Amino acid sequence: MISLRSTFPYFFFLIGSICQAQGTISHLTKIENQVYETSERTVILDQYQLLLKSLDSLERKPAKSIDTEIYLWTIKSAIEYKLGELRESEASSINVLKMMDSSEESGWMNFARIRTYNILGILKKELVEYEKSLKYYRKVLTLTDDPAYLAGVYGNIGLVYTKLEEYNLAISHYEKALNLSENLDKPELTARFLDDLGHAESMLDLSNAESTLLNSLKIRDSLDLKEGEIYSHLHLSEHYFRNEDKSKALFHSENALQIAQESKLIPLELSALENLLKLEDERATQRFAFLSDSLKRVEQSSSNKFAEIRYGVALKEREAEQLRTKNRYYFLIFSTIIIVVVFTSILIYNRSRQRNKIAVMNESINTEKRISARMHDEIANDLYHTMLGLQKVVPENESLLNNLDHIYNRVRDISRDNSPLDPDSNFSKDLEDLFIAYKNSEVNILTLNLGKMDWSKLKAHEKTNLYRVLQELLTNMKKHSGATHVVFMFSQNDDTIKISYQDNGMGSDILKGNGLLNIKNRIKSIDGSVTFESEKGHGFKAAIIL
Repeated sequence: MISLRSTFPYFFFLIGSICQAQGTISHLTKIENQVYETSERTVILDQYQLLLKSLDSLERKPAKSIDTEIYLWTIKSAIEYKLGELRESEASSINVLKMMDSSEESGWMNFARIRTYNILGILKKELVEYEKSLKYYRKVLTLTDDPAYLAGVYGNIGLVYTKLEEYNLAISHYEKALNLSENLDKPELTARFLDDLGHAESMLDLSNAESTLLNSLKIRDSLDLKEGEIYSHLHLSEHYFRNEDKSKALFHSENALQIAQESKLIPLELSALENLLKLEDERATQRFAFLSDSLKRVEQSSSNKFAEIRYGVALKEREAEQLRTKNRYYFLIFSTIIIVVVFTSILIYNRSRQRNKIAVMNESINTEKRISARMHDEIANDLYHTMLGLQKVVPENESLLNNLDHIYNRVRDISRDNSPLDPDSNFSKDLEDLFIAYKNSEVNILTLNLGKMDWSKLKAHEKTNLYRVLQELLTNMKKHSGATHVVFMFSQNDDTIKISYQDNGMGSDILKGNGLLNIKNRIKSIDGSVTFESEKGHGFKAAIIL
């Protein structure tokens, strides 16, 4: 019981030093200082509630400081330890380490890591996991050379070895802590280390144990450190009891009891009464039983309050998680609606665009059809009747009649070229007829793989536009290139159709006339692509992909 309580100063000594070094938020520092300065569990619980409110407030902020969050959790771990909630304290410290592992290293992070390893070392000692406790303390030693931190850690390591009854190792660490504290000019720490050192020396029955313990008591008395005085009197009482000096043992136990009663430090009053019971002081029996029951009731009450606080926190966390789940659900629904709306809008837009394109193409085809019909039905017929009339009026003017006959045939050809394709006809046969129409003794047109093509996936307007494109290529060849050989190569891969055109004409820089522009527009209107390639003296090439 005595050594357990004596770990508190080393624990909060490290915390206080780090806070001072970091200049942390005054509100949090005030909570920590009030917890350090009191032994009243109700006060500690009140401060714990304030801390949880600060933590909850920080969690609600959209942009929170990771340093502040880590500091909050280290204070939380410290308070939980002082309340005796060791597993809660351990979980809080582990959470601190996780936060630091996912954050950028800094000077403050190193201080926080030192502090957290020290807390975990203390916790593991209280949980009787001594090797793990030493492991955490040794980690602190590798992270700092600050005499203040080193003194506290050496003192804590000494306490572990005292628990393990390895008193020689305990003494060596207390001596290191003592040397550092004396150089720091901190007499209150010097007194603590002297007290623990004297206790270990007493357990080994060393001759200087008494003087070491009395020296500690003297310093504490001069500084009016009431709690420290009680520890010194208790250790002296135990020392004299082991050395069978009952009167001195009784004297120091009674002094410890008196100071504890005056200071209202019930746990230490119980320790003093326990010592008196060992000395067979019958007066202590009744008082010890009464205080023991009272302390149990207080601890049970505070434990219930802690559980109530934890329940409130758990309830808030559960409500927050439910809210987050609901928000995720709403976000998912909203996102799905947005995606469906956007997708539907794109689909409607594309379909509308496609319909417009088809409408434009159909209108173009219908216009060509109307022009073709009028040229055939009106202009060609008028020319034909004019020719018949002229034959009667001027039968000897053969040249005029020949010119009119040529014009009549031209009109018939134009009408035929712009007439719509039969959607039920064989498209490959239509193309063969087209190529034959342009083939003569001067121009040889060769086709490759035309008979192997499957045109069933092309719609009627797509076939019409493709037909017009190939017709335009042949017309340009006839008018401009002077080619004698033309090759059309057809190929098909899944849904892709590729048509290559090549002639051996005179070639030129890529022409910018209406013919090529019309070809591009027609191929683009059926979602295809076309490229041209030509140089003077090297013919003309075109590649169509649908």
